[in-house]
Amino acid sequence: IAVDAGGNAYVAGSTIDPVLPTTKGSYQTTYDGPADPTQPYYPLPPTDAFVVKLNPGGTGVVWGTYIGGKDADVVNSVTLDSSGNVWVAGTTASLDFPNAQGWSQGGDFVVALNPTGSSLSYAARFPNDTVAQSVAADPSGLVHVAGSTGLVSIIAPSQSPVARIFGIANAAAGPATGRVVPGEIVAIYGPHIGPATPAATGVQVSIGGLNAPVLYASDSQVNAVVPFGVDGRSTAGVHVVFKGVAGPDFPAGVSSAEPEVFRNPDGYAAAINQDGTINSPDHPARGDSVVSIWATGTGFDPSLDGREGQVAAVAQDLHCCDVSVMGIRADVLYSGTAPGLVVGVVQVNFRVPVLEFFAAQPYLDVMLRAAGQSSLPVRIYATQ
Repeated sequence: IAVDAGGNAYVAGSTIDPVLPTTKGSYQTTYDGPADPTQPYYPLPPTDAFVVKLNPGGTGVVWGTYIGGKDADVVNSVTLDSSGNVWVAGTTASLDFPNAQGWSQGGDFVVALNPTGSSLSYAARFPNDTVAQSVAADPSGLVHVAGSTGLVSIIAPSQSPVARIFGIANAAAGPATGRVVPGEIVAIYGPHIGPATPAATGVQVSIGGLNAPVLYASDSQVNAVVPFGVDGRSTAGVHVVFKGVAGPDFPAGVSSAEPEVFRNPDGYAAAINQDGTINSPDHPARGDSVVSIWATGTGFDPSLDGREGQVAAVAQDLHCCDVSVMGIRADVLYSGTAPGLVVGVVQVNFRVPVLEFFAAQPYLDVMLRAAGQSSLPVRIYATQ
C-alpha cells in the first residue's frame, strides 16, 4: 500500500480470477488432484496482479486496473513518484507480459501506471530474483529496486538501459545474486553487455582483475568461468568489455562454494543412468544403480588452479562432493573433473539408494553438498 499527499491510498496485490468453469466441476484449492475422482479436476487459475486507488475516506474506488498477461502475475511492492505515477514490482509467468522498456525475458517486472491508471508509462521484465521484492522512487526521478536475494539496483526510467551488470547467477541453477565461487561457471546478466547474435567471442570478462574464460555471450547474458585465483578473497570486481567499451565494475562477494546441479528444461537433473540412457520418464534410474550428474560451484581445488575454462582431458577425482537422496546419504563413487567438458564443471557418480518407502513415486529428490554448502534440491526420474 502507498499513500499520496491528498490521502488517497494505492493498494496493489494479486487475486485469483473469479471466473469458474461452465462445465460440471469447480476449482480446487490444491494441485494434488480431484477430491472426488468422478468429478473433473480444474487446477487453480492464474493469479492476476492489480492496483486500486481508494479515496481518502476509504469509501470508494477512484480507479482500478489489472496488470499482466495470460498466466500468473504477482505484485510484491508499490510506491509513488513525484509526478504521481504508480510504480509496482513483482513476478510474472506470462509470456505476453508488457515489456516495452525491457531487455530481459526474466520473471521479475517493474511497471509504472500514469496517475489516472489508464496506461503504462513504463514496463520492463528483469532476470529472476533481481527487482521483484521492493520498489521506491526518489525526488530526482530515479527508481530503486531490490530483489529477493538482496540485489539492489537503480533504474533511470527516462533513459535507455546502459551496458552494465545487473546480477550474477550460478549457470546451472539458482537465483541471481551478487556472489561468485572460484571455478564456478556463472551467468552474468545485464543490458547490452554482449552481441545481439549469441557468440563466444568479442566479449572479455575479468573477475578480481583476472581473466575469466567466456563460454557464451549474448545481448543480455554472458557465461564465464570464475578464476580459481579469487580464492581467499572476500570480494572481487566483475568487469565486462564488449566492442572495446567497458561497463562499470560489479562488486561481487566471494563464497567458498555454492554448488548447483545442471538441469534439463523440465527442471529435472541432467543425468545419465548406469546403462548409458538419459534419465527420463521412459528411462528412470533403478534403486542400487549408478547415476551421473554434473554441477558447478563446488569450490577451489589447488590442483585445478590456472586450468579454469580448459577442457578436461582425463578424469581426476577431487573427492569434492557428497550426495543425499530423499535425505539419505548416497554412496559417491566419483566426484571430479568431467572429461570433455571445461574445468569448472564437476561430474558426480553416485549409487541410488534402495528406498522402499518411496517406491510408489516416479522421482527422487537429490541434493549435492560441497565445502559445507548444499545445492537446491533437484529430482531424478526413478523406480524402485
